[in-house]
This record gives sequence, C-alpha cells and structure tokens, in this order.
Amino acid sequence: MIITPIDYFVYATDQDFEQTSYEFRVNSAAGDNLRWTGGLYYLDIEHTGNRNVYVFSYFYEGQATDDVKTDSWAAFGHVEYDFNDKWNVIGALRYTADDKDITFTATDIIEVFGGVLGHYDLSADPDPATDLFDQEYENVSARFEIDWRPFADTLVFVSFNRGHKGGNARTSAAGLPNFEAQPLPTWPHDEEVLHSWEAGVKTTFWNGRARLNANVFYYDYKDYQAFIALPVPEEERQIGDLAALTIINLDAEAVGSEIELSLAPAEGWDFRFGVSLMDSEVKDVLLPSGRLIDSDLPYAPTFAMNGLARYQWPALGGTMALQADFTYSDSFCFTVVCGPIDVEGSYTIGNFRASYTSADERWRLAAFVNNVSDTAYRLYSLDINALGIANDAFANPRWAGGTITFNWQ
Repeated sequence: MIITPIDYFVYATDQDFEQTSYEFRVNSAAGDNLRWTGGLYYLDIEHTGNRNVYVFSYFYEGQATDDVKTDSWAAFGHVEYDFNDKWNVIGALRYTADDKDITFTATDIIEVFGGVLGHYDLSADPDPATDLFDQEYENVSARFEIDWRPFADTLVFVSFNRGHKGGNARTSAAGLPNFEAQPLPTWPHDEEVLHSWEAGVKTTFWNGRARLNANVFYYDYKDYQAFIALPVPEEERQIGDLAALTIINLDAEAVGSEIELSLAPAEGWDFRFGVSLMDSEVKDVLLPSGRLIDSDLPYAPTFAMNGLARYQWPALGGTMALQADFTYSDSFCFTVVCGPIDVEGSYTIGNFRASYTSADERWRLAAFVNNVSDTAYRLYSLDINALGIANDAFANPRWAGGTITFNWQ
C-alpha cells in the first residue's frame, strides 16, 4: 500500500496466488563416464490482483482486478560425459512453451459533495473486450560446459548458457478513460533472452586450509526487460494516469569478475573474503525529457565486497563461537532511468554474532547485533514522479536479538 504524507492519494493492493507444478524425470548412468537426465515439466499459475485507488478519499475511487493465468510446459535433457579423469563435458537443452492470458475488470466512481458524478462498471458491460492479452511464447534454453582438472584439487571450466524470461503485458492502474465503453490499453513486452559466457577456476591449496574460487563473465541481453516510467499518450490516458510504470525491451550487456577466498589457518579459525567487479550497460534508455542515454543495470554496483571472521573453541561441554562479518556495496541505481532519487549511495554494513552449541548439537543459543553502525540504506525505491512522490523501503536499522533452538531428534 502506498499512502502519501497528505492523504490525497492512496494506492492499496492485495493478491491471491495459486501455483501447481508437475515434473517427470528419468536419470541414468551408462558405465562410469556417461550420465544423463531427461524429463517433462508443467506449471500452472493463477493470479488475481486487486487494486484500489483513492484520490482525496472522497473525489475519485478506482477499483481494478487482473486475472492472470499462465500455463507453461517444458521438455529437457542433460548429459555429462567424462573423457578421462581430467576432461569432461556437460550439455543441456530445454524447450519451453508458455501461454499467458490476462482478463481485466474495473470500476470508476467520481463523487462531488457526497453525490456520484460518474460511474462505470466494466464487468457489468458486455460490449468492451475484457480479455486483454492472450499470448504464446516459445524458447530454447541451453548449456554447454567444458571442465579440466589439471590437478586433483583444481578445476578449470569454460561455460556458455542461454536463458530466457517470458513476455507479458502491463494493464491499466485503474478504470477506463472518460468512462467510455472502449477496450482498455495494454503495454506488452517481449521475451528476454540472455547469452552468458563464463570462465573460472576452483582450487584448494595450503594443505587444504585455503580455497579459492575466481571467475570472469560476460552477459549479452537481447530484449532486456527494463522497468521504467513512460508518459502515457493522451488518447490512452486514464484519470491520474500521467505516467505508466511498465516494462519495455532494451538491449543490455555486462562484464565482470568474482573472487572468493576461504582460509582456515589454525584450528577454530575461519576467514572468508569476496570481491565482485561489474561494468554494465543498458542501451537507449528513454528519459522523461525525451533524451536517449546508456545507463547501468539496476541493483548492479561496480564494486562490492564482503568478509567474515569466525573463531570457535570448546567450552561448557559444547562449542562457543564468535563471528564478525561485513558487506560493502558501491553506489547503484534502482532503475535504468537512474534519476537522482533512484541512486543509492555506497554503504558498509557490519554484524556481530556469539553462539553456543551443546555437544549433542540439540541445543543452540545465539545473540547477535546486526547493522552495528546503524547505517540507513534502501532496499527498494519506486519513483512516481507524476504524483510527486516516491515509495522507499529501508533496510532494518541497528537491531539486537537472540535465538534459542532445540532439536528433538
């Protein structure tokens, strides 16, 4: 629910979601060097979303309901073959077919001094087509990987993956324009296809006390599904609908690297450290001014790192442990438009934890302090500039607590 400081605009939602899935799978190992899996998959999703819009509480009330039904089925196969103890190859294919259907009903009410000035109920009128969207999508996902083990404790790999995200459509926020019996506008978007290449190494050294994972990757998006606010054409505009929060298809790419290092230098001590680097680009993003720019992928900081230190020792007939960890994130944007309000600055979060585990591991006691520095940072932001507001969701401030766990078995 979005409620502004002055109660001139209230946007309330509720949803009913039901999902059913089935999978049939066959696995086999042919000899010592060939393994394969094949199967079929079916998914049925039925979703009903209700939206209520109130403007000045007494002037305008809009009620809208989306009924979205998704049927998806897939056939897949996965094969692994070992040429010898150093080389093996992995291949996989998956064919997916989606059928998405959206049905929409809406009611608009305008009141002046307690009297109803205008009213239109789409669900009660048989003329307008309420079946707004019925689309089928087909796509193929794939994976190919070559693994090389030059030593018993080292793996080097190169992989290619093709994935996709099905298309969909955005419907109107409230009711009909000018209460006329005409079909509602929709803003459909196509499937998103991702081609990703990755190469990396995983190795253990220092007599098993150190483990290093490192990789480089390149992502190539075709028709990346970008969430964006676009001006609504006047002929399609509804009451208060100056800008549509919708999804459009843009091309995008990203290149980066990740490194993880784990150390256990002495008994009871564990250290972990991770670094990620990424340079991303979403092409031809349309700004509200009408200018086209290249922007970054949302939630994609250029630099991020994390670390953990833990010490564990015998005590009180069980085990005590102290742990400190941190996370650092460079600045990033919540949307591809990346306006000033969409930018989240860099931040560092630190946490502490102390715990006790009984010898039989049935009792576990722990105390923690999270976000020790009481840093304020956002997890989500939605800029609704047409209404002069933004919806921000902040992470928890500094908070302390404890847990008591007992395992019956």
